[in-house]
Amino acid sequence: MNNPVRISILGDVCPAWGFRSSFDLADHVLVFGDVLSSLKDSDLVIGNLETPISLKGKPIVKCGPCFCSRPNDMRVLKSAGFDVLSLANNHVLDYGAEALLDTIAIAEANEILTVGAGSDRTVAEKPLIQEVKGRSIGVLGFAEHEFNIAGEATAGANLFDPYSSLKDVGDAKARCDYLIVLYHGGIEEYPLPSPLLQKKCRAMADAGADLILCQHSHCIGTRENYHGTEILYGQGNAIFGKHGNPAWDTGLLATVELSDGGSKVYYRAFSAGEKGISFLGDQGNREVLEHMEQLSAKLDEPAYLKQRWDAYCDKLAPMDIPLLLGWNRALNKLNRIMKNRPINWFMNRRKAMIVMNLVRCDAHHEVIQTILENMQK
Repeated sequence: MNNPVRISILGDVCPAWGFRSSFDLADHVLVFGDVLSSLKDSDLVIGNLETPISLKGKPIVKCGPCFCSRPNDMRVLKSAGFDVLSLANNHVLDYGAEALLDTIAIAEANEILTVGAGSDRTVAEKPLIQEVKGRSIGVLGFAEHEFNIAGEATAGANLFDPYSSLKDVGDAKARCDYLIVLYHGGIEEYPLPSPLLQKKCRAMADAGADLILCQHSHCIGTRENYHGTEILYGQGNAIFGKHGNPAWDTGLLATVELSDGGSKVYYRAFSAGEKGISFLGDQGNREVLEHMEQLSAKLDEPAYLKQRWDAYCDKLAPMDIPLLLGWNRALNKLNRIMKNRPINWFMNRRKAMIVMNLVRCDAHHEVIQTILENMQK
């Protein structure tokens, strides 16, 4: 065929805050800086849109912030070269189904394709298969369950469900030459995969995915080549405001080159400035990628991953356990200040065992989840 294809993929894009002034100026050059040249040199540009883009709807009741951006923002993304936007993420329903459906319509009006969400579960599950220079490229978007999932007759994102999603991966691969999976999940600001996330991604690789990019963590993670499948556990932000935190403010452009000789994936780091993003210099880029490779060397050491995971969860315990028990903000803050001692006083070993079993056991977990969902009605 001798007709190489170049695909560029960016992580989370959310113009709802941060670079708001640059989007209001409709200045895609200011927003994407020198990253723009790489996007323009690509045959297909893909990103994760971490916000509805609409003037419709209103904020839903949920935990965490609700984002929504303006219709003109889609024109900025189109001018930058975006061809495909995944909507499989935890913010896609922040302003309700009306805003999501309007986002899809606005994308279509700007000749941008969407994947990973839709008017119902059947639509949300559909892969995107795009012909590019004689090669068929497949894209699947999956999200974890977080105020965002499509139902049988309700709009939302495509839920990753191992009982059906792995088959969806295999079916999509059968229809295309190269399959990209954008998985929106994992733990925010944690660079390593949790044991469960690694199992999910490796299962998707075994099912047929050629490239798996995990987004949502807001930091650059680790990577591995698993049985020929490239897996990146954390792509970092693309456009998500400037925090002053190097981990939050740094992301990766993933580039795929397809040719008759096979496929190659490589990464280049960029950082957020005051108005937009720009590539790091050679030394900065080298330092980011070398750090990623050093940490990635541990991915075949389950004991190390479990040790790091346990330590990170211990760090989160003073915040997360009070939330699990429904404690209010004041008690939650007190528990964190006192380094989890109130929880340790309140929850003895037996109580912890009961709560653990309700959360861990599939049957009990399903009951508790249904009870809590019904309490919201």
